[in-house]
Amino acid sequence: MTPQQRRQLRHDMREAMSACGAEPPAPRRVGKLWRGLTDEQRACLSEHDITRPALRRLTPDERRELLGEIREAVSSCGIDVPTAAGKPG
Repeated sequence: MTPQQRRQLRHDMREAMSACGAEPPAPRRVGKLWRGLTDEQRACLSEHDITRPALRRLTPDERRELLGEIREAVSSCGIDVPTAAGKPG
């Protein structure tokens, strides 16, 4: 799919969701979340040393394990992560 086709698809999906009264999911922007962290929270996360296991598509088990590690680190560092509805989760 070309970049133009992807943009058109996103546009069409937003219009269809709007017509049905549905809200689009919140964008996943890790950079925005990272910029909102305090120095102490960033230091805490770096102590957990979470790394992605491979530069390939993760297996379902690898993905579950990685997400579990991330959730544990975020929780132990006192970080509220917005859910799709924009509320801390």
